[in-house]
Amino acid sequence: MEKTGALLQSAELKKHVPDTRWFGRKSLQDMLDQYGMVYVKPDNGSFGKGVFRVERLHPPQVGYQFRIGTSTHHAATFDKLYEQLQQRTGKRPYLVQRGIHLLTHRKRRFDVRVMVQKIRMEYGKRQA
Repeated sequence: MEKTGALLQSAELKKHVPDTRWFGRKSLQDMLDQYGMVYVKPDNGSFGKGVFRVERLHPPQVGYQFRIGTSTHHAATFDKLYEQLQQRTGKRPYLVQRGIHLLTHRKRRFDVRVMVQKIRMEYGKRQA
């Protein structure tokens, strides 16, 4: 959330930052109602570890599905979905972020990211 807040400070970057909120029953339900697909991700995570892709299913299917890694799980109701996610997230802080449909190549999803690292310079010497 700290990274999201920093990005939102820039008028130029702000328009590219997906809607991001703290994970909770209301935020998850509101965002699934609004977007249909969201990511539930750890606040302090990287490289996609611990990220859930959560979708509201469209008729004739009913309920919800979520994926973590290569495993897909189903829940018939929102309450069951939330219960299953809570069991997997525990007490760690998680975020809910608007889902972005990724590009595909040979039917596999991929994305390209930019990694930025802040390096502090002091007296001409590099310090990490």
